[in-house]
Amino acid sequence: MMYGGTVKILGTSIGEMKSNLVLPDYKVVLDIGVCSDEATKCQTVLVTHGHPDHLAGVVQHAASRDLMKMPPSIIVVPTEIAEHLETILTTWKKMGGRFDYTIVPLSPGQEHVMPSGIAIRPFKTDHVVPSQGYALIRKTKKLKDEYQGKTTKEILELIASGTEVNRVVEVVEVVYMGDTRITAFDREPVIRTAKVLIHEATFVGTGMTVADAHRYGHTHMDEIKERADQFANESVVLCHMSPRHSETELTVALEALPESLRCKTKLWVS
Repeated sequence: MMYGGTVKILGTSIGEMKSNLVLPDYKVVLDIGVCSDEATKCQTVLVTHGHPDHLAGVVQHAASRDLMKMPPSIIVVPTEIAEHLETILTTWKKMGGRFDYTIVPLSPGQEHVMPSGIAIRPFKTDHVVPSQGYALIRKTKKLKDEYQGKTTKEILELIASGTEVNRVVEVVEVVYMGDTRITAFDREPVIRTAKVLIHEATFVGTGMTVADAHRYGHTHMDEIKERADQFANESVVLCHMSPRHSETELTVALEALPESLRCKTKLWVS
């Protein structure tokens, strides 16, 4: 268990092996390379791309929820892989499975609202296959500035006349990147301003270079260090570190970050 600021995070994220992070307070799963008990409890799964280490547990998630008589899995995926995932799940059911599910193809610019009311909005990332990250957004209504100070009676009269007195306020509470080159960070302001950012840092040190990271569609810790002053987030969780790196290497890389970023950054090393 770990906390990214005020957000509880469970699960695993090991570069090139398996990714399955769970936000129990949001009842959402971030990638499903394996399916943990905690993941099974959450109906909504957000899949960033189609690599097995991020998707292979999807059948178990759907089947386990069916076995436990829970509502069917809701699997949000990039539009480009929705048809392929449907083929996989249909084939598995033909082999003797019995489970229901809903696949939600979602592209940047679209939005999916979870049963909790949290809005999911994808944005384009930059991996070696079609990929996207997700922003978890809480929306609230607040009285427009021009109606501040009016009495309840006056507000009700405005509403009765058809006047929209409220504005929608969006707070990006969590952003999850999945696998991506650093170019996504540079391109998408929502990544830099979310309260909690879960960003990959697959490679650290000199054994794997920035060029290596780009070739494999990943981010190197040196690139994060170079952009330290751009992280306006309250908390940053770095995950998906390659198992080729030792705990000592990871600690050294974290300590090399400027204090402004290091003080709010945690490594996910499980």
